[in-house]
Amino acid sequence: KICNKFPNKVCYMKNPFGDNYKDKVINNLYGLKNAICELFILSKCHKLLGSKNSSFSVLAWFLSDLNELMIWG
Repeated sequence: KICNKFPNKVCYMKNPFGDNYKDKVINNLYGLKNAICELFILSKCHKLLGSKNSSFSVLAWFLSDLNELMIWG
């Protein structure tokens, strides 16, 4: 619904690696490929609000051009 409402503002993976949703999040090669793609997508945001102690949030921030990573929690 969000992607349909804001088609030019939402960036997401239309065709994640794997054959089903489980492949998207499981700890295997598909999951690793999806995580790397999602890190780069996240790094394109205008603001990042990361979870406390989240290496995923910090890595996305390192890949971004942002000066600040806001922490939630």
